[in-house]
Amino acid sequence: MKISIISVFALSCIVMLSGFPAFAGDAEVSAQIESMHGNSASFKDAFDHLQQAMANDDAEAVAEMADFPLSINADNQTNEVQSGAELIENFETLINSETRATVTDQAYGDLFVNADGVMFGDGALWMHNVCEDDACQQTHWAIMSINQ
Repeated sequence: MKISIISVFALSCIVMLSGFPAFAGDAEVSAQIESMHGNSASFKDAFDHLQQAMANDDAEAVAEMADFPLSINADNQTNEVQSGAELIENFETLINSETRATVTDQAYGDLFVNADGVMFGDGALWMHNVCEDDACQQTHWAIMSINQ
């Protein structure tokens, strides 16, 4: 039996590409969030709310979603924003338009999930699931850091 060069090449490409991660898709991202952090349904709501807030430059809505103190890393410096009022007052300078666009344009199925939280873009923004009680029975999703 003769194997053509094209068949060998095609098979080689399939084998090589199988080692690269594929984009997860919405269902897989939700499953990853649920298995690592729980509360994936609430994350989807937070994701939609955050995108809308960033698209509308709604500083108050973004501040309501932040976990303070909030680390904002820009120009090789870290700013520790202590309150929602501080974030709202300095919104335009603390969260640049590129970061807002990155969050707004983020596809849910392309999110990166690990033990630290959920990453938007190439690390532009991270969210994590915050416990509201000692037993962690009640949680909510919050912005934990922004990196510009």
